[in-house]
Amino acid sequence: MAQTAMTRLLRRLLFDDEPGKISDQALIRTHLANERTFLAWLRSAVVLLGVGLGAIALGTGDTRSAALAFALGGITVVTAIVMVLWAYASFYNTIVDIEKQSYSPPRRLVTVASLLIIIAGVVVLAVLLVEMLD
Repeated sequence: MAQTAMTRLLRRLLFDDEPGKISDQALIRTHLANERTFLAWLRSAVVLLGVGLGAIALGTGDTRSAALAFALGGITVVTAIVMVLWAYASFYNTIVDIEKQSYSPPRRLVTVASLLIIIAGVVVLAVLLVEMLD
């Protein structure tokens, strides 16, 4: 049965060209652990995205409150997008490193993501303090 061009394209995008290429069980587990790590970063980014969109939605009061909510939500949404992009790059770099057997942990990813979350937290606290004092 002949495959359509779309089916072939989808197979190439979704699956390896050489199925069954990896036979080492430890290597398979390492790749699966890499996938789980990537998915964990995605889950964290989705939560952050939800928080940002929730903050934007809550800013329906006066102009100042709406501006603060929009700024907070915007920072949080941008942080989530950066996390997804960085996690994607880290996932594929880790695949290459695993195959070369020259893996080094993504220390910069963890540091930058932590700093972004700390900054977003400080902004949230500042907004809450400003709102409480008014």
